[in-house]
Amino acid sequence: MSRCGAYSISGIGGWKLPSKDELQALHRAMRGGHPFAGDHSRLYWSSEAASDYRAWSVHMSDGSMGEYLRFYNFLAWPVRNVQ
Repeated sequence: MSRCGAYSISGIGGWKLPSKDELQALHRAMRGGHPFAGDHSRLYWSSEAASDYRAWSVHMSDGSMGEYLRFYNFLAWPVRNVQ
C-alpha cells in the first residue's frame, strides 16, 4: 500500500489503494461505459485485510469479491479522495 501513497501523476499525489466497497463502486460505474483505456476485467487488490495473510480483491468483470493470499500478482487501481 505504501507504493500508492508515493504514486504521482503529473505531480498530483494523495493516491491510495481503494477499499473493497470503493472498487465495487468503480465496477458499477463502469457498466455504462468508462473513459479508462485497456482491459479492466481482472482482479484488483483492495486495501482491506481479510486475515494476517489474505486481503480482499474485486474482479472488475463482474464485481465479485474474494479473499486471496497477499503474494498473488493482482493489479492495483489507485484512487484519490477528492473534496
